[in-house]
Amino acid sequence: MGNFDLEVDITEDEILKLYGYESANEAKPQIREVVNKMITKGEELVDFEATSHQIEEILVKPDENIIILNDSYQIESAYLTDKLDGATKAMVSLVTIGSKIDEEINQSFKKNEYLEATILDLVGNRLLDRITKEVWHIVRNSSIAMGLGVSGYYSPGEGDWDINDQEYFFELGSGKDIGVNITSSQALVPQKSLLFIIGQGEDLDVDDYEPCLDCTNESCQFKNKG
Repeated sequence: MGNFDLEVDITEDEILKLYGYESANEAKPQIREVVNKMITKGEELVDFEATSHQIEEILVKPDENIIILNDSYQIESAYLTDKLDGATKAMVSLVTIGSKIDEEINQSFKKNEYLEATILDLVGNRLLDRITKEVWHIVRNSSIAMGLGVSGYYSPGEGDWDINDQEYFFELGSGKDIGVNITSSQALVPQKSLLFIIGQGEDLDVDDYEPCLDCTNESCQFKNKG
């Protein structure tokens, strides 16, 4: 997939809601000014990249909580077998917004510009969400053209899915081709990168997807905030 020229539409209102306000009218003018400034900066610094790898055969065994990929790699996860039940193929994708936003956030913290750093971090998370959903829609559209439906998108570490599977999928997705690396603790670098799997099959029919509905982290700051 490579570089993405993706038009984004991040709004002041959605960032303020993530920051804790119910509406923009509750925020002081100084706060709103910083939010709009950081939205502009984030859109200037973002460097969307994505890569995908097709898994031609996937066997889901819900009764055993096992998934077998291409007759060779096995995943044990009740969470993932439930989400991918009905899949016969799968697409592994890796997306990133690049490193410049992370670098700017770190510089802001060093200069004690905590508000700017926090807001830019929220903007970066939203930008990552945009590219992730864009790739999901691309995979969905190409799957429909083959007569297949799709699942949502799911990442190692969610539910009971072992984070250590991330390295296997990282190699499949050729993450280094888009400037992403993986650490010994399975963290992706740049930080605002995401690796995920999308099930494909005739019995799958997800036509829109909101990952917060599947999220198992009840304390997540983004849960139920659109």
